[in-house]
Amino acid sequence: MRPDAGSDLLRQSGARRAHRRTPSPDRRCAELAHLPIPRTRQIAVHLGWTRRSDVWRPGPTVNCVAAVRSRQPRRWASAILIVVGLFIRLKVAESPVFEAVRDTTTVRLPIAEVFRRHPRQVALGAGAFLVQSTVSYIFIAYLATYGTTVVGASRTSVLGVIVLSAAISTVLHVVAGAASDRFGRKPVYIWGVIGMGAFIFPAFALFDTGQFTLMLAAHILVFGVALSPSGGPTGAMFAEMFSTRVRYSGASVSYQLAGVLGAALGPIIAASLIEATGSGYAIAGYIAAVAAISLVSIALIREPRHNGHLEPEIKSPVNIR
Repeated sequence: MRPDAGSDLLRQSGARRAHRRTPSPDRRCAELAHLPIPRTRQIAVHLGWTRRSDVWRPGPTVNCVAAVRSRQPRRWASAILIVVGLFIRLKVAESPVFEAVRDTTTVRLPIAEVFRRHPRQVALGAGAFLVQSTVSYIFIAYLATYGTTVVGASRTSVLGVIVLSAAISTVLHVVAGAASDRFGRKPVYIWGVIGMGAFIFPAFALFDTGQFTLMLAAHILVFGVALSPSGGPTGAMFAEMFSTRVRYSGASVSYQLAGVLGAALGPIIAASLIEATGSGYAIAGYIAAVAAISLVSIALIREPRHNGHLEPEIKSPVNIR
């Protein structure tokens, strides 16, 4: 044996061990789904959430592909969405109530007033939005991992399902928002909550087949058909729950509280359930239980007969904060 043969063998052995330790692209993608991703690296998963937010909500799914392939242009492409979303927001006309109170006295501590005067609305709003927040982040963030690691589908198929479903959800959000203007916020919203609770079990049965068309049908069934009727009316319904003086703060607190309990914890709970049971039906049961909480909450919300309470607010006007 040559004098340096031993060192060559050690180097080769080390290289093999390093190769085994290097995670595959699918594994890296799965790991990234659980990591906090900067907003500048995200791209929008759907353009909807009509009537709910000032700019489009970005998501981590397609960013996962960009992160795995490490292509900088993909990361910066999301800046286009920020510009377009900001343009749309600036072109949206303010409501008559807001215009009437824009230049008057400001509430100094709007958050304190929200909790002092509207604790019931905050709790019910958060409860109503809880299932939306939970379903959104499980079906966008966690299913990207679930589909590849548990179901065994390819990464391309899973991401294709999510993107196509999100595009359909975009259109359905607009339709649901318009329907809530005609038929009322609560009836449309309740249909969505019931749908998410009822469709979640057959959806997981279809998704677990690993077939692209059935996985797509499952995702659309929950993320499109069921989620959109709740998503479309959310912004208008939340705004109508609070008086004009604290409308922005009240709606934001309810929304973010549900986000902490649903969006932040949902994927973590889903991953824990899979680790404990190995079955997607455990996640379905969790979502159904959350839907029951949201159904009770939305049933207890009083839908206003008049949109905005314009006259009382003008008599004692204050700015929205």
